[in-house]
Amino acid sequence: MFELPPDLPRLRVLEAWGHVYLRSIQEAIKAAEERERAEARKTPIPRPSAPPAPAAWVVDRSIGNLPPVVHGAEDCFARADDFGTRPTTPEAARRALTDGSVTACVVCRPDTALGIVD
Repeated sequence: MFELPPDLPRLRVLEAWGHVYLRSIQEAIKAAEERERAEARKTPIPRPSAPPAPAAWVVDRSIGNLPPVVHGAEDCFARADDFGTRPTTPEAARRALTDGSVTACVVCRPDTALGIVD
């Protein structure tokens, strides 16, 4: 701590300065509290929604003369991007796999999941 002057006039000056400085601090606190209240009243900005989840069953158009491939697992690494796929239902995938118009993915094995093969 620092030493205060011994005489009354200088102590009174320091007292007045302390009151002025304390008022400035209190006003700054009030302003900060008001800013926080105003910020809390603001409505939150809506965040963009997540992209839609990929369809569980998709038919992947193959390149060239190969037949399309049915994928059943959303996380199948052999599954193409959305560009070459179209969503399908389990029933349509089952029909397409049994009539031979498409092949089953050898990675995620939708034919096993659909009960076509064991």
